[in-house]
Amino acid sequence: MRTKYKERRVKEKGMFQALLGKEMGRFTASPNYMLNCGLGSVFLVAMGIFLLVKADWIQLALGAFMEEGGLLTAAAAGCICLVCSMNDSAAASVSLEGKNLWIAQSLPVLPGQVLLAKVTLQLLMTEIPALFCSVCILIAFRPGLWLGSMVVLLPLLYVAFTAFFDLFLNLKFPNLTWTSEIAPIRQSLPTTLAIFDGWGYILLLFGGGYLLHSRMCVELYLMLACAVTAVLTAVLYRWMKTKGTKVFAGL
Repeated sequence: MRTKYKERRVKEKGMFQALLGKEMGRFTASPNYMLNCGLGSVFLVAMGIFLLVKADWIQLALGAFMEEGGLLTAAAAGCICLVCSMNDSAAASVSLEGKNLWIAQSLPVLPGQVLLAKVTLQLLMTEIPALFCSVCILIAFRPGLWLGSMVVLLPLLYVAFTAFFDLFLNLKFPNLTWTSEIAPIRQSLPTTLAIFDGWGYILLLFGGGYLLHSRMCVELYLMLACAVTAVLTAVLYRWMKTKGTKVFAGL
């Protein structure tokens, strides 16, 4: 029986799209990878829905403790950041190349593009649900324009910061000799540090905000937090494009 050939158009992909597709393919093909490094996306959506449904109860239960609605709204944004830290695919992405790392190193692309594709995977699967959750906060608590802008911006900047920081950790402490993918995904130093360092950064930011709220308005403090996070992200991005590429090429 002969199969009739049908000519079809094939959409041409750019090099970066191909690299990102490779990272996405590896992520979706591994239940362990998705469960351990991407579960935060599910919790972010669930958290957003919970905020919409239980907004009145949350304000009644925590309003007195937070003293004012601005602190409660900022605390909700902090919770978003904490959940975002559960997504740490970049902390395992280099190690998962394993003995086939030479293939990624020998591709006719800049090393920075390979690394950026690994970071972009974490950005895509975290930024979108984080934005959804932030919008749910705006609907549930109805903050002012300035506070609402900071509540949306800070989690997005935090996601970018943690994505580049997770890649930094993986380049510094790679595990390329694993025999089971569970080792770099769940039992490695980079993934452990990624979670606890992310939590520590958020607790430091929002703990400081709570201590200083009597001297500084919530909006101003969140603006400073956004500025600090943006600067740290820029520093990590610069490191990835310069020293990070050399580290990757030398693994």
